[in-house]
Amino acid sequence: ELIINVNSNIDKEFYSDIIPVVNLYSTEVLVNKYNKLPDDYKPQGLVEVTRKYSLNGGIRFLRREAESAFCEMAADAEKEGIVFFVGSAYRTIAHQRRLYKDYTAKRGKKNTDLVSARPGHSEHHTGLAIDVANKYHVFIGENSKQYAWLTQHCAEYGFILRYMQDKEYITGYIFEPWHYRYVGKEIAKEIMDNHLSYEEYIVLHSSYNNPHPDNSALYNELLKNTDILGKKSTAEALGISKRRLTKLLSLIS
Repeated sequence: ELIINVNSNIDKEFYSDIIPVVNLYSTEVLVNKYNKLPDDYKPQGLVEVTRKYSLNGGIRFLRREAESAFCEMAADAEKEGIVFFVGSAYRTIAHQRRLYKDYTAKRGKKNTDLVSARPGHSEHHTGLAIDVANKYHVFIGENSKQYAWLTQHCAEYGFILRYMQDKEYITGYIFEPWHYRYVGKEIAKEIMDNHLSYEEYIVLHSSYNNPHPDNSALYNELLKNTDILGKKSTAEALGISKRRLTKLLSLIS
């Protein structure tokens, strides 16, 4: 578990050591607070969401794979009396910039970073992420029938719950029971069955290019120097924050 968490970059401050995303058009693309899309990015294969499953019949766009899977999922849920819609889908980087600016003006940067991505760092840029809403134009909550159904079935259609309740220290976002990400059925099943964040899944599968291989050195240093356990001053020596070190130590103490 420690290896996974270190390689998930919890030893790094959020929005530090940012690297450009290279597999821009893969459905497995990782976009987060360490991996940024280019400013002129636009996903391939965007299609309009079927109006029946778009909140209030609004015009929204998703990657073709995600749109098809979501509509199939929503149709099957509807047969069981569970109704939900695409509330938010693809966003341009310019749109995200405006949203982030507005949030920051109202909430401040620290609080905004917990609920909104900075431009270039949002999964919504990829056309693979969906904020799910109910018929009352409200994003679904953790106590809703929609959430219960989705957490049980979303992987069957290739979706994952992207920001889980106990993964905030890895993802950098609060628990979002409404935010689902298309990754394909096989990957989704592994993630949901094992209660993984997408970052943890990426670390577990070395076929993905780990953006911070130097984290292995930090891990080895922690294991080698067992006498540092509990000594927060070690953070300075290792070049990480005290908050990150405290979390790492808690995982191996």
